[in-house]
Amino acid sequence: MPRLPASRPPSRRRHFAASRACALQFAFLLAGVCPLSAQRALTLDGVLAAALRANPDLRTARARADSAWAEVRVARSYQNPSLSVAPQSPYQYGISAPLDVGPQRVYRVRAARAGAGASDFDLRDAERQLRFAVRQGFFDVLLA
Repeated sequence: MPRLPASRPPSRRRHFAASRACALQFAFLLAGVCPLSAQRALTLDGVLAAALRANPDLRTARARADSAWAEVRVARSYQNPSLSVAPQSPYQYGISAPLDVGPQRVYRVRAARAGAGASDFDLRDAERQLRFAVRQGFFDVLLA
């Protein structure tokens, strides 16, 4: 069988066959078809820990929560001054510094904290859904 060039992506059939083979290996591991020397007991705690560590949806939720807390830091900071130069005039410069008059900064920080709190709740909800799905799948395999 000739090898495909490296720049050509794998076909869907080959990708499906590889993913099916991986799923079958996992099913055989869970079913106990592997030799005893290669088996290790899967516990609910171990499966939950692996799922919480490697789930891409949970990683995305964590990144969103971290980003929201970074937005709180940005909202608390003062705005930077700006420097302007008049074209074709070598000695005309201008500096402007925006000032927060009134409670603008306070409201900005409150809004950012509310967004960070919401992203924390989203993270907890994603963890809850993942724990439920893993527990349900684990016990479905045990009962099968």
